[in-house]
Amino acid sequence: MNLVAIPQYGIVGAATATALAEGTIMVLALVAMGRLGVHPALRPLITPTAAAAIMAAILLVAGREWALPVQIAGGAALYAAAFATLHMTRRGGPLWSRGWSD
Repeated sequence: MNLVAIPQYGIVGAATATALAEGTIMVLALVAMGRLGVHPALRPLITPTAAAAIMAAILLVAGREWALPVQIAGGAALYAAAFATLHMTRRGGPLWSRGWSD
């Protein structure tokens, strides 16, 4: 993937290819583990993954015009805010683990 992505998209292409490769490795590892009868808990990954997706989406849309140090600091702040918001608790559980009627 890097052979195609880097010449055309530069560092963004390299980052995207790396993320896709790592995601593919994770999915294949989970499939292999499932076939062996090992079923890891995925629920703890939901909040950090969602926070990272929110941060990435905002940085891709708005962050291109920002200087690199601002992108890094802004990305860290966005991730922390998204993680804290997604992980807020009420009645002992994260918001995403309860129904809206609770």
